[in-house]
Amino acid sequence: GTSLTYYRCNPEFLYPQYLAHYMRSSEFARQYSLVMRQSTRNQVPITKQREFLHVIPPIDRQREIAAALDDVLKHRDTLAAVCDDKIALLAELKQSILHKAFTGELTADRTLSEAGL
Repeated sequence: GTSLTYYRCNPEFLYPQYLAHYMRSSEFARQYSLVMRQSTRNQVPITKQREFLHVIPPIDRQREIAAALDDVLKHRDTLAAVCDDKIALLAELKQSILHKAFTGELTADRTLSEAGL
């Protein structure tokens, strides 16, 4: 279809993973957002894509940047999974406390005495 553009990188000058990270950046996104605002369709014509500016450091630096961003994303995904697990555990705890409260198992006197107060 006309809504997909493939980019082929010359590996001597442009590291594909770097380009992918760069094209997901807010700096790059601003460029295509401006073009999409001027259109009724959510796409950017290839003629406009040719006008976009790209920040292209030396190839060795591109590899370093891409590796660092890959590492950050991996850690982000790990942290997100930990947070999701904690949220699920908190929801279970809340349900347990509510159940105890509504069945009379949870009282202020008992809770205070169990806490040593």
